[in-house]
Order: sequence, then C-alpha cells, then structure tokens
Amino acid sequence: SSRPYKISDEQLNGLVKSVNNRCVLSQRKLGRRFWVHHSTISRTLRKKNIGLIRKRRKAPKMNSKDQENRARKNCGKMYRKLLSGCDVILDDEKYFKLSGNNVGGNVFLFD
Repeated sequence: SSRPYKISDEQLNGLVKSVNNRCVLSQRKLGRRFWVHHSTISRTLRKKNIGLIRKRRKAPKMNSKDQENRARKNCGKMYRKLLSGCDVILDDEKYFKLSGNNVGGNVFLFD
C-alpha cells in the first residue's frame, strides 16, 4: 500500500478543468481553493502533462512607430536566423499543393 493522494479524483478533474486554456489562476490560488500546498498543485499538473503556469505579464504600451521599428527588427532577425545560407525567390505565380484531391494520381495515396 502506498501513501494516499492529497487530492481526490473529483478534485483532480476540477483542477484540470480550471487550468486548461486559462492563464488567470496562479498555483498558489489553486492551492488555497483545494486546501493543498502549491507544490502539490505543481506536481499534479506536471504528472498530467498540463505544462507550466506562468504569471501574466503586461505588454508594453507602444505607438505605431514603435511597432513598425520592432517588426522591422524582428523580421530581420528571423530572416538571418532561418534563411542563413539560403536564397529566397519571390514571384507572382499561383501555386497549389500536390496533396489531397487536387491531383488525380494522389487519390489513393496514404501516409
């Protein structure tokens, strides 16, 4: 026999539902709600592969000029990082994917 869990199955389901797709609740608040320590909440969520709960940070207030400068700088970083040693060719032609029902030969192809 092993040590019993701190949280019952009903509480565990409630915990998972309250955490999914939300970033408002902290682990300490959840611990107070379920009468357990916040490390128990963290351990339980890690076992359920929920991921990390992080504190929400405020976004910086920027005007349009700051946004343009930031976008220009970040796009330059992205191009340098992703396309180092590659040449990019841009044109105005239309393209279609060779998958699905677009091409007759691919109707019976399964991956």
